[in-house]
Amino acid sequence: MTKIKIHRLFFDKHNKITFNQALLLSNGTSPTMDKHGDEQLAILFKPNKQKSDAMYKLIEDGNIELAKIERKQYFQSIMIYNLLVSTFHDNSPETPTIQTAEFLKWADKNNISNSALMSRNISDVTAKNLYTALSDNRLITGGYSELWKWTSARNQLSYLAKRLKQKRVLGTNCHIELANFIQDPKPDTKRPLKNIKDPSDTSIIDMIVDQLTA
Repeated sequence: MTKIKIHRLFFDKHNKITFNQALLLSNGTSPTMDKHGDEQLAILFKPNKQKSDAMYKLIEDGNIELAKIERKQYFQSIMIYNLLVSTFHDNSPETPTIQTAEFLKWADKNNISNSALMSRNISDVTAKNLYTALSDNRLITGGYSELWKWTSARNQLSYLAKRLKQKRVLGTNCHIELANFIQDPKPDTKRPLKNIKDPSDTSIIDMIVDQLTA
């Protein structure tokens, strides 16, 4: 299992956490501190009947190879959930029921700590190529195994997520998925990345994504 960063500062203020918060933290994503916001974020890492049905539909239609790809990505995205739910119940996801100390023991036991690398839907090769391209163009700072810091305008980061989605590198929740690699430069703003208008100059981002997916 890929090691995943645990935001330990979060636990200084919380003796108990919710299942959704535990799931987000285990996947390297910071909780929003709003139970409804946490619920929406956590959906990305939970089993989804619609996605499961879509995979079986691909098989029925004879799209076996595409079904295999979708199936692999799907099970990677819910891998941590299946591990977490085997120890902690998901019957009250928005209520703090998990003892922080017990969760940290679970995380250490399952090697879910000490690194910012995440279990993601993109391959290590693609992630490393993206990191190199962004670093070479001075759009990010930080090491590969850390949460990368964005150095350009926030709308450029939003546009990057959209372009990676267009090229099928990221999925439907592209802005949330990219946040597991790159830190939002203004995480406390009320306007989510997905609602930001595209930048007027997209040439650098376009070049990076085109090279990445060539």
